[in-house]
Amino acid sequence: MASYGEEPEYEDEDGDYESEDGSEEMLEEEEEATTSEGASTATPPLGMKPWIGLQTMPQPTRDKIAEHMQRQQTETGDNELTVVLIGRQGVGKSSTVNALINEKVANDQPFVQETVRPLLASRAAGGFNVHVIDTPGLLDGESVSSNGLMALRAALDDRKVHCFVFMQRLDSWRCDSGDELMIRALCQHCGADVFDRVVLGFSHGELKPPNGETTQKLIERRYAQTVSMIKTELKKVRKKNYNDFSPPMAVVENSSRCPTNAEGEKCVTLENDEKVPWLPALVGAMVDASTQSVKKSEGDGKSYYLFDYKKIKKSGANPNTRHKLWMFPAFLLQWFVLRPIIVKVIRNDIRKDRAIDRYAL
Repeated sequence: MASYGEEPEYEDEDGDYESEDGSEEMLEEEEEATTSEGASTATPPLGMKPWIGLQTMPQPTRDKIAEHMQRQQTETGDNELTVVLIGRQGVGKSSTVNALINEKVANDQPFVQETVRPLLASRAAGGFNVHVIDTPGLLDGESVSSNGLMALRAALDDRKVHCFVFMQRLDSWRCDSGDELMIRALCQHCGADVFDRVVLGFSHGELKPPNGETTQKLIERRYAQTVSMIKTELKKVRKKNYNDFSPPMAVVENSSRCPTNAEGEKCVTLENDEKVPWLPALVGAMVDASTQSVKKSEGDGKSYYLFDYKKIKKSGANPNTRHKLWMFPAFLLQWFVLRPIIVKVIRNDIRKDRAIDRYAL
């Protein structure tokens, strides 16, 4: 792991990101693109693997995902969707990446070393490309992880991101100071524009809340807490229309306890024991986040986020740029008000010392 101040190394298709098996090899092109019945075949671009995992998903899930991808292409003009999962350690980022791709691409086993480098999984299906990036945790104990932030910024560098998924565990019951630190760090180091296209993802959706609280009430409460916390930070960085912040949300369940419906889709149980297939709902929320900046006037008018260090450095999110206009008035106050007072006090002390010395003689 890189020490503080060092830039960690990554490998992507061209050698910049970690490959899915942890090696540094180029993505193989041996597998042929396969499509669902009735869909046209498409050869994936160089370096892209065909999305084989999509073919083994239940048919309703495939249909809904295809519908969402078509909506992304129609409303934004992009034939791709790039998603970055962020959050603290152990909230289910890697498991969610595996579920989205429907392949074992990230190490999600318990009691193993947490992801230390971004992992990029790219798949192509029907002329549409999906890029999912798993990132290291943003917390190191009770403080923000400098390595996690450097890894995230390196993953974002020169890459168009359509959606961020801010993952949290639903069984944590409430937001804490760690969530506040992560949100503040994201604003300061990646820019408040991250939250223009964010999905609030809650993992462990099938755990029953205590004290008789329903799962739906718990989800609504955690969502309201997180939104309030993000609004507070957006207000501090002077984000326009921060009061209108209302991101899409998705509930995730990656464990074996996840129930399925008659079609075999993995579901989460919500109000009135309604079972909702969570995977197509998550993809739909991602597309919603990607398109809402185009639709809403308070957004930046783009369907993607692009890391811009100079813009972040000049923004109100950078603590080094805050209140700089007060530096000159503060200097004048010290020179013309505080300095004369201090000089007068010092001279009085000197005169008193001299008077005492004369009497002593």
